[in-house]
Amino acid sequence: MRPIPGHITRSFHFFAAAQRLLGEEYLASLWKRGVATIYRWGANPDTCDDTGRNPLDLLQITLSRLEEIGRSDLVEGALDLLAEPLGYRVEARHIRSDKNSATREVLDVNTALGQVAQLLNDCLADGRIDDDERERLMPVAVKLVRQASELLDAIQKGRA
Repeated sequence: MRPIPGHITRSFHFFAAAQRLLGEEYLASLWKRGVATIYRWGANPDTCDDTGRNPLDLLQITLSRLEEIGRSDLVEGALDLLAEPLGYRVEARHIRSDKNSATREVLDVNTALGQVAQLLNDCLADGRIDDDERERLMPVAVKLVRQASELLDAIQKGRA
């Protein structure tokens, strides 16, 4: 059974859709693999005996292992690296407070908000935000959102 386009719940769905849309010859050339390998990457392991770990599987395994050893910073960095050039942003499903205190998290939020405000003020000196300024603003704004999420987590857990 082929996945519904745009409905990707398993990595082989992605490769099966990419094969249909881009062609296996294109993918074989891009990934420097034979067409048979491309077919295996897009095959459903539940119904097909000839499948293979595809690059998304391997990336997921690597990121999961990094998360297990406490390196969520590397996981987030890799996901940002993949998403940002395409105009997407990845948000963690659950961001945990690193301070375990709403009071301390408020201080982090205030610091991050001050950084955004200062940089935004500098960028708006000419009345608009150009591409270079947007590139400088984005990570600072993302940090503010993260700090606010950490505050929310501390509040939800009832930590003063």
